[in-house]
Amino acid sequence: MQKKLKEVAQVYSGASSHYFHKTDIPGSMPVELISADNLSSDGTLNLNKTTKRWVENPFPIKFFLEIGDILVQMRGSVFKASLITERCPNTPLSVNSNIAIVRLKSDKLLPEVVCFFLNSVFFQKTTIKQTQSNIVLINLKALGDVMIDSVDAETQQQLRALYYADLELTKTTLALLQQQHAVTEAKFFDLIQSKKL
Repeated sequence: MQKKLKEVAQVYSGASSHYFHKTDIPGSMPVELISADNLSSDGTLNLNKTTKRWVENPFPIKFFLEIGDILVQMRGSVFKASLITERCPNTPLSVNSNIAIVRLKSDKLLPEVVCFFLNSVFFQKTTIKQTQSNIVLINLKALGDVMIDSVDAETQQQLRALYYADLELTKTTLALLQQQHAVTEAKFFDLIQSKKL
């Protein structure tokens, strides 16, 4: 059975940029602002690239990100969806309106399953409609109307295991490629040094 994403999740854009300040102002609190640079097309999130910003109280609580939230890049040149699996110590995470937040309403649908589906070639070929300027990738209505399969809990656990196995394989492959590149580069410069005129 299929359901619209908005039936099983809250789908909304991040906070307007006017909420975020570059410097501390009276009555404000710090947040770590996630941008498109933090997202990756394999579903992981790099928290080493967040930017510290300050928001005035009261800041709408829905913009404080939670573990299990899925972040979707709505504007830019490359569509990406990433899953929040950790928090920054002592500082809440947030996003601006270039990124959509998908917050599942219950544990009947696992966030890893949704994140993997959104990053799939199938989804992107059938749903993402880039404009000529390559700025708008998907709007909130289209994202909320995405049809997603509802499967039983056991199947979802299998899908979750596939998601993490794929991430581990990707990480291992990238590490091997980096090692191979380092070896090749060392040989390259050794050869130059040994053949200098």
